[in-house]
Amino acid sequence: MALYRQYVFFVFLQLSVLPTAAETLTIRHFPFEGEKEKYMEGLVELALSYSDLDVQFEVNSRANYTDLDRSQMVNAIEQGEISIMWSGTSKQLEKQLRPIRIPLYKGLLGMRLLLISPDQQQKFDSVHSIDALKNIRLGQGKGWPDVTILENAGFNVVLSPTYEALFGKLNAGEFDAFPRGLQEPWAEIKSNPGIPLAVESNLLLAYKLPTYFFVSNQNTQLAHALENGLKMAIADKNFDDYFFYSDQVMDALKNANAVGRIILSIDNPYLPPGTPVDEKALWLDIGDL
Repeated sequence: MALYRQYVFFVFLQLSVLPTAAETLTIRHFPFEGEKEKYMEGLVELALSYSDLDVQFEVNSRANYTDLDRSQMVNAIEQGEISIMWSGTSKQLEKQLRPIRIPLYKGLLGMRLLLISPDQQQKFDSVHSIDALKNIRLGQGKGWPDVTILENAGFNVVLSPTYEALFGKLNAGEFDAFPRGLQEPWAEIKSNPGIPLAVESNLLLAYKLPTYFFVSNQNTQLAHALENGLKMAIADKNFDDYFFYSDQVMDALKNANAVGRIILSIDNPYLPPGTPVDEKALWLDIGDL
């Protein structure tokens, strides 16, 4: 009997040290197709590489990221169609969804170059102030956080129902310029070869607008994994390596000539109070470009 008890105890010890199966985390998403989507896909994978979770990606092919406005994206997360989105933040968006407060582009989204038609540069050559820029019609997508920021500053904002339609509307002269984050216009010019587009030569419109990952308020597992992973990637410099060597950022730093531009700064009164503005490691300064 004593021998039997010793055997059972030995078996219990053996079982107790067997590795347990990793917990599964399923991430539903629309297809990662464009350069921006590929950048975000890589950041998700980098963040989750620090986790012990068994991560499974599940594609929802109902739509592409660029087909939907912000309210539709929020609804897709709330309905469980997708698990994650990314956007410039706002107080309203942070009420609807849970933000992961790590600026995914280190603040480049708020450093705005103007995408214009190539034959319109002369219209901007005499612009040297915020007041002068207010005479320029600026195109934006419906529901974007930039809309209220620009309108609050007194700009003339023309709305488009979708992101893709903005390029055709610019070409048709429905507005004069499409403000883009410093990392965005080069890829957009490449992806719209049939539309004549150029980056305006002299101006940089600046305001604070971090891009975050957003998840459902109920999806604490994904939120914790993303936040912890991104913080660890920042600490060991893997985040900066990924950021600076991405095609988007390399093109921006090579072509933007940001330091030589006239910087026109405006306030963002809609910046949520939890924005980590004092955490210098999370932001890139214009002077560093």
